[in-house]
Amino acid sequence: GLLMGDKSFDLCVGVLGILKSGAAYVPMDPVRFPKERIKFMMEDTSMCLLVTVGKHKAYVNGLELDDNMISVEYIDESDNFFSFATLVRSSLATDYAYMIYTSGTTGKPKGVICNHVGPVNMISLEWYQYRKKIIKNIVGCGAPVVFDMFVHGFFGTVGVGAAFSLDLKNCTVLKCTPSIAP
Repeated sequence: GLLMGDKSFDLCVGVLGILKSGAAYVPMDPVRFPKERIKFMMEDTSMCLLVTVGKHKAYVNGLELDDNMISVEYIDESDNFFSFATLVRSSLATDYAYMIYTSGTTGKPKGVICNHVGPVNMISLEWYQYRKKIIKNIVGCGAPVVFDMFVHGFFGTVGVGAAFSLDLKNCTVLKCTPSIAP
């Protein structure tokens, strides 16, 4: 499913929900990306579900979604459309987990598909090397959700059971590219 939103708790829940359903996610940033790029990504991926938060409802309405595209602005527990039963799905290491688009500076943006084995290997490495240090810290990830570094920061932290800071407040460890580090 296409995942649109700011780096937030709801977005993280959306990532986990899409993966738990057995699907792959494609992160989109309505602030960084113009509507033309978002529409290109929607058409390029042939996705049928757009997950976002109510804050972006007007933006989503302006996209003129195809008839086969469903937009989920919010999930209400009283809504009978959704089931809160535990999903029993298993994904193979070679199944798609997410797709991140290149910047498109040399032409059209290209989607890079990543399967489950990459993040699983990274979480395993984090667990093996850093579990004693990281478990005691609050890890901040400075990367936007549309970059691979977010995957490393989010899954590498949550996967070992550590605390994760989305707003970088109170973090004791920061995961970012060297160019962003203070």
